[in-house]
Amino acid sequence: LLAQALRYLNILPPPTGLYHTANTSIVYHAKKVLALGEGGAPYNLRMLCNGIVETLGAVSTNIEGSNSFTAHPKIDPDSDEMVTFSYNVEDKPYVRVGFVDADGEAEKTIPVHGVSRPVMIHDMALTQNYVFVFDMPLIFDPVMMVKENKLPFALREDIPGRFGLLRRDAVDDKKMEWFEVPGGFWVSHEANAWEDEDSEKVHLVAIKISGFDLGSVWQEEDREKPYLAHWSFDLETKEVTHQPLLSDEGQVMEFPVINPRYKCKKSKYVWVNLAERMNEDYYFVRIGKVNVDAGLLDADDGLEAVIHLPPGLNCGEMRFVPRHEDPDMCDGEDDGFLIGYVHENDNSGAYFVVYDAKTMSSNMLCKFRMPTRIPFGFHGYHINESEFANQLA
Repeated sequence: LLAQALRYLNILPPPTGLYHTANTSIVYHAKKVLALGEGGAPYNLRMLCNGIVETLGAVSTNIEGSNSFTAHPKIDPDSDEMVTFSYNVEDKPYVRVGFVDADGEAEKTIPVHGVSRPVMIHDMALTQNYVFVFDMPLIFDPVMMVKENKLPFALREDIPGRFGLLRRDAVDDKKMEWFEVPGGFWVSHEANAWEDEDSEKVHLVAIKISGFDLGSVWQEEDREKPYLAHWSFDLETKEVTHQPLLSDEGQVMEFPVINPRYKCKKSKYVWVNLAERMNEDYYFVRIGKVNVDAGLLDADDGLEAVIHLPPGLNCGEMRFVPRHEDPDMCDGEDDGFLIGYVHENDNSGAYFVVYDAKTMSSNMLCKFRMPTRIPFGFHGYHINESEFANQLA
């Protein structure tokens, strides 16, 4: 009965990996648009010229021995290889990492035996040579669901967390590098990860959250709010360093994005949603442009520019779209647009909006009222013209 309840909540995948909501994220890979949710297999969608979206059906997870698939796979922009993972709370191995080639064919699956406990892992990160596995102490605890009517995961402060680095050319996890950190936090969403060219250091920029009950994380005045953080991992000394990239003003930070052409490589900029408290709730009413280099020197200088949404509106995750499909035509890493949906605070309507990511002007480049209310969502994707045209039927 517990397993059935967990599958109903999308915490465990159904036996076949089918019939789950697949409503968390969306990606384009191997000429397929994939709707994703970590409770099961990807669903292949097809976008039509008239705006209709067709569901073609579930596709293979390409992870041997698993019916689930993360909502946040990473695609190397240079090789078009997709790296993904699955986790489960029933049987070892609790985590598997899957590698899928540019044509959508499975390359290999590596079980991660180093994860010795059932934990929730929402995201991952990728560099040119490594895959990050976030083994944070967000531990499966079914008693919480039965007795406290909560999701069955508890964030433990008394148990350390670990960041794992698996080489992309590995055949197993025997030489995987593990870095231990204090417990009491987890990583919700990564912005980017990369390696130093002149040292043995690997870097990660992601959202750090000190609590799993988002109601208390956001509402309790004395609790640390989610923020954009930088970690550095020294492969030679095994030292881990950590610091915020912009000053904490008591605001909630989430949904970091970068120029997707800079995935797996060092990027200068991260755009992140900034929430402010209004009455009893927090709303994302600003979008911050974070200069990573400046933030590493001094968090007070990390926030380079801010877009302020019009009064009465709040936004979900924004997506960065390069200004030109030809990278050589772009004037720097930040030459592009921020696109997404904004919602009226009373939930009466929604708009599709476009901002200039380079100038960060609060004046919208365009704003279209949607013909029907768009529900609050999680993550999106921008399909460019060539991707749209090359979709597999």
